[in-house]
Amino acid sequence: MMTNTLSILLPGGIRGGFWGRRLCLALVSIAAILFVAPALAQEEESIAERLDAAQNPHTPPETLKKLADDESSIVRDVVAQNPHTPPETLKKLADDEEWEVRRAVAKNPHTPPEILEKFADDSLLRWSAAMNPNMPPEALKKLADDEDRDIFCRVAMNPYTPSEILAQLADDTSSSVRACVAENPRTPFEILEKLADDKSLWVRHVMAESPHTLPEILTQLAGGIEDSTRSYVAQNPRTPFETLEKLADDESLEVRVCVAMNSSTPPEILEKLADDENSEVRWFVAQNPNTPPEILEKIRERFLSDQNNANDSPEGERR
Repeated sequence: MMTNTLSILLPGGIRGGFWGRRLCLALVSIAAILFVAPALAQEEESIAERLDAAQNPHTPPETLKKLADDESSIVRDVVAQNPHTPPETLKKLADDEEWEVRRAVAKNPHTPPEILEKFADDSLLRWSAAMNPNMPPEALKKLADDEDRDIFCRVAMNPYTPSEILAQLADDTSSSVRACVAENPRTPFEILEKLADDKSLWVRHVMAESPHTLPEILTQLAGGIEDSTRSYVAQNPRTPFETLEKLADDESLEVRVCVAMNSSTPPEILEKLADDENSEVRWFVAQNPNTPPEILEKIRERFLSDQNNANDSPEGERR
């Protein structure tokens, strides 16, 4: 259409034929560069500015409300993610035509409870809503009794799930669900104490490794028969001094190495491990940031002595 229009403006002598068509195409390209490209660039710049405003925590509520009506679903999605978006605006975005926008609302920690309760019945949004700290206890209870057992872990990991629901999920037949309860930083002590003796090795490993596990529970886990569980306890930064001291004498090389690696192991225990019969343990003591200079020097001298003894042996002489 533009080519035909431009051809009319050309002189009669070059209007038709091969060169006339080539000239028209060239003029169309020039017009695109001069007029269309700047318009597109301006539009992209406008979207970038709106996105910046949508995610800025200092954007006024009135502006966020306006951006919630933006024609771009990406802009609306960012508004829904902004933790400073007013509840009234989140309520509006909860009915957005794009499910990605609604999912962002389900994740927003300031989304009103009544909206999250509605999302609990939505197969696309319940996974995100189940982890929201504003999810009402009644809705969490409903999800914990749901036929869809895959949602149980999400409920179990929500730090605001009531203790009675966590107790229910701690008895679930799925070790995955029980492990999620064990990972919850607000699971009550009596539930954790029970899970520390769980029949599933995976559940006990999750507890021994978690930075949220209470020191008393770690001490209980350190008495387990599996080297792997004691190893996780040995490298946990929350393991108490007395337990680390005991694990430093463990018969398992793996456990002693983990004690030597633990960034919370005190110098007194590191000094003890610096005399370990195994060179691997001593090497990890040397790498620990808590190891004092005098212990490092002791390890270095032991290394040089062992090296000299190796060179003086018959095997060393033959080499």
